[in-house]
Amino acid sequence: MIHPIFWQWALSENVNNRHIDYFAALRDFDRTQFLQRARLMFSRTELAQALGISSDGLTAILPEWHPLSEAEIAALELTWEYDAAVCGASASVPLHPANAGKIIGRADAAEYLQLWSRQHIIGSVEGQLAVLRDSIFEVVAKAELVALNPHELQELAGGLGWTVEDLMPHLEVVVVCDASTNGGAETNTPHSEAAMRMVQWLAVLLREFSRAQREAFLHYVTGNPRLPAGGAAALWPKLTIQVIPAWPTTALPVAHTCVNLLDLPPYPDINVFRTRLTTALRFGDEGFGLA
Repeated sequence: MIHPIFWQWALSENVNNRHIDYFAALRDFDRTQFLQRARLMFSRTELAQALGISSDGLTAILPEWHPLSEAEIAALELTWEYDAAVCGASASVPLHPANAGKIIGRADAAEYLQLWSRQHIIGSVEGQLAVLRDSIFEVVAKAELVALNPHELQELAGGLGWTVEDLMPHLEVVVVCDASTNGGAETNTPHSEAAMRMVQWLAVLLREFSRAQREAFLHYVTGNPRLPAGGAAALWPKLTIQVIPAWPTTALPVAHTCVNLLDLPPYPDINVFRTRLTTALRFGDEGFGLA
């Protein structure tokens, strides 16, 4: 997934991105550095709020954490530079050339942390990110993307998370019969009932699965663990379960990601279905092949 900070950086009209809270984003990229540098300006209450936990929760996980005093900050002798390692050698990147050589105090902490965090997150890969940004703008105009918030941009680029309730109403079911009878059309009620049982069991199994397993299922069938913008209704071709009565129940489910199709036999019970499906998912990311 693309972190929201990328979209804020990519769509910013301000060269310095001063309005983007890079220090808040540092929590996701480098939690250790965030906790250490938060001591420059946060109280324990403010840190708890930043982490989204209670004061008691903070005490439980970080009992020794405390903000630095003005004297302790001065003793660190922090300057407006970012120390980086490049090919095994150390290098300093100026964060604020106008303040070169100045020692940072508490009054400077907020601006320093923003600049330091931006360099830590974006700085070393800004050239590569610029190529990615410009490539996106070749497909979708920047003016159209600016109207979307970071969450909407993430859904557009990375797809939607989903639940079983989101997916199942848009699932189609096909039963493949012997082509010698009725042109292959389904006329055998037992087969139709078996197919519906497979769909019901699939819903049960997906609810049993962890989120990672559910995403593995969708990835196995469609090639993507998430749904497109618009959800399951927008998936095309429609997600389809194709039950093949002629197949032996020892066969594993076989996916055709080009058409979002899953072939499977009418398994005799949900336990067999569970075993066959989880086996297919376990080995389904190893490349193309036959089950």
